[in-house]
Amino acid sequence: MIYVVSACAACPFYLSDHGGNCSGRFPELKPVDVDPASTKPDWCPVSSSTLRVTESAANNTGLPAIAVDECEDCPFFFQNAKRRCNIANPKGRPILTDRERPVWCVLRKEVVLIRGK
Repeated sequence: MIYVVSACAACPFYLSDHGGNCSGRFPELKPVDVDPASTKPDWCPVSSSTLRVTESAANNTGLPAIAVDECEDCPFFFQNAKRRCNIANPKGRPILTDRERPVWCVLRKEVVLIRGK
C-alpha cells in the first residue's frame, strides 16, 4: 500500500477524530492544519523522505522503517470511545478484539509506504 501525501488531511497519520492531530510525530500527537490546500509542517515525518511501516523489523530497503507488533504501537492506531485503525477499510474501523492485532490488519499482508509529494 502506497500513500503519496501532499496535505495533512490526506495523510494516513492524520487523525480527524482527535481534532486534527498527526500521529506520525512519535511519541506525542501534534496538531496540524486541516485545510487540504495547506502545506505540511516543517516537522512532518514524510516531508523529506519515504517512511516504511511493516510488521517486521527487517529493513533491507534503506528507508526509515517503523516496525509494528501491536495496535497500540502503530502510528495508524487511535482511540476515542473505541480503539480504531486509520488505514483499515473503512478509515477509522473499530478494533473489536483484545488480541495484539485483528486478523484484518493491513500490516499482516502488506508494507505501507508513505511518501511526500
